[in-house]
Amino acid sequence: MAVVIRYFSTVGNGAADGTSWADRAALFASGNWSTVITGFNFSGSDSLVGRIEGALNYTCSQTLANGLFTNPPTVNNNLTLHGCDSSGNLVAIPDPTWVSSAPPFSHATLPTIETTTNIATVLQAHTLFRLIRVTASGRPGLMLTASQIDWCYIEQNTSNVASLVTSSPTTNTVAILGGTTFDGFISSGLLPILNNVRIDGKAGTAGGNRYGINATTSGNVLNRVTVIGCVGGGVVCAGGSATRFSDLYRCLIVDCGTYGIKANATASQTVYHTFVNNVIVNCVNGIDGSSNGRLLLSNNRLRNNTTADHTNVANANTSFDTVTTGTNADEFVDAAAGDYRIKLGSSIWGKGFGPGDQPASGGGGGGNLINSQALVRGIVI
Repeated sequence: MAVVIRYFSTVGNGAADGTSWADRAALFASGNWSTVITGFNFSGSDSLVGRIEGALNYTCSQTLANGLFTNPPTVNNNLTLHGCDSSGNLVAIPDPTWVSSAPPFSHATLPTIETTTNIATVLQAHTLFRLIRVTASGRPGLMLTASQIDWCYIEQNTSNVASLVTSSPTTNTVAILGGTTFDGFISSGLLPILNNVRIDGKAGTAGGNRYGINATTSGNVLNRVTVIGCVGGGVVCAGGSATRFSDLYRCLIVDCGTYGIKANATASQTVYHTFVNNVIVNCVNGIDGSSNGRLLLSNNRLRNNTTADHTNVANANTSFDTVTTGTNADEFVDAAAGDYRIKLGSSIWGKGFGPGDQPASGGGGGGNLINSQALVRGIVI
C-alpha cells in the first residue's frame, strides 16, 4: 500500500507523466482532466495525491466524475488534489492564525481551477480538496462534491438555484456567493460539519432562498462559522424530523435577512438545538425557535435585530444571552472592511463571543484553535 504522488501544471514538462516535478503533466488537455488522474487504478492498493502548481489559472471544461475513471476513487484509496509551489512542494497555508470573522485569507499562492460554462467542477466522492481555489462563472447549480474541503477558496460568480458544495467536513475555507440569486453554501441533504468557514452572500436580493446554510435532513454542527449578507437567513435548520438537531458554537451571523438562526419547526422535538457563544447582529429575527424547537442557549451576543433578538422560543431560557445595546464600530475591528473579529477594548472582548477576538498584540488572525481542538457534539475541547 502506498500514497502515490503525481505533479501537475498548466503545461507538461519532460516526460509529462507526472512522476516527478521535472516530468510534471498538464492538469487539463483542451479543458479535460488529465488521464494521469482518470486512468489511475484506485481499485488497487494505492491512493493518489495530485500536486497542482499554485499561482496559476486552470480552465476546466469537463466535470470530474465517476464515469471518467477506469477505476474511480474508493473510501480506502482516495484522490487528494492539493496546491504546490513552483518546485512541487506543498504550498503553505496562507495564514495559519486566520479565523472566519477576519477578512478572507489571500488565495494568491493557490492554483485556481475555473469553469465558465454550465458544468460542475467535481462531482466525485472520495476526493479531498486542500489549498485550491475553485471558481465558477457560468454554473447555476452545484459546483463541487468532495469528501473533504480544507483551506480552500470557493467562488460562484453567477446566480444559482442550488447549493454550491456537497462536502462534510469543510474546514478553514472561504465561500463567496456572488450571484443575486442563490440557495446556499452547502447541500440541504447533507449533515454539515463545518469548522472555521466564512460564507459571504454579498447581500444578494433578487430571489432564491438566499440562505447561508440550509440543512434540512439530520442536523448540523457548526464551529466558528461566519455568515454575512444572506438575506434569506443565516443558518436555517427548519426542516426534518423530531430528532433533527442543530449545534452552533462561536459562530457569527451578520446582516442576514429573515433569520439569523432558525430552528426546526417540527412538533414533539426529542433533541435540543444548542446555540452557544454565537454573535447574531443586524438581522431581522436573531434566534427563531419556530415555537416547537427545544433550545439550549448560553452566552450568545444578540443586538440590532430589527424584529427581535429572540422570537418563538417558547419557554427556552434566554437570560444567559447578552442583548445590551451596541454598535458595529464599538464591537468589531472594522465591519466596513469585512473584519468582524471582536474589537480589542470593547465590552465583549475576551468573553468567548464569535469566531475570534482581535489579538491583544494587534497582530495575527485572532486565535484559530480549529487545528488543535476536538469538536464533539455538545462539547468543544
